[in-house]
Amino acid sequence: MQKRVEATWNILNRHSLRFVYAPLEFSGTGAFASPVRFAGGSFTPGTAVDSEYKFDSYRLTYRYMFYESDGWKMRIGATAFVRDAKVELRQQGVTASDSDFGVVPLLSANMEYALAPRWTALVDFDGLVSPQGRAIDAAAKIRYDLTDNWYVSAGYRVFEGGVDNDERFAFAWYNFAVVSVGARF
Repeated sequence: MQKRVEATWNILNRHSLRFVYAPLEFSGTGAFASPVRFAGGSFTPGTAVDSEYKFDSYRLTYRYMFYESDGWKMRIGATAFVRDAKVELRQQGVTASDSDFGVVPLLSANMEYALAPRWTALVDFDGLVSPQGRAIDAAAKIRYDLTDNWYVSAGYRVFEGGVDNDERFAFAWYNFAVVSVGARF
């Protein structure tokens, strides 16, 4: 189970700031079919390799609501995406690790449609594609307002991206079912 924390501050009527903390971590054991060289380490085929993948992200987003009607709210903006990534492999006393920390600018968009009283369909997107790589975090959810202050939502999230440059080639693609509980102040 992966966790995610979001906080949005609606400044005035059309402007908002959003902070997201989304830690992502996986580990596993497997074996390579052929010899592998990674981050200065050499790994032999057919022998167990333990692996850890960490990709923690922190985001600060500004969004402007450019359209609002009885049913729709549409926002667009920009995100400063700070990533703290690490991949580590271990095999019979050999440990190799590659980490990276950086800031990436992303485009941001959000659409909400009021389906019925207390029910809202949401699409949320942060992403950008360039020749050096890409980062995409998108979700489609249905929200139900329990009260004026509390809500629950459920849906689907895709998190995909990576880099292809002279130093690194790494891509990941994760798909999640999401369930959220939120509060409005």
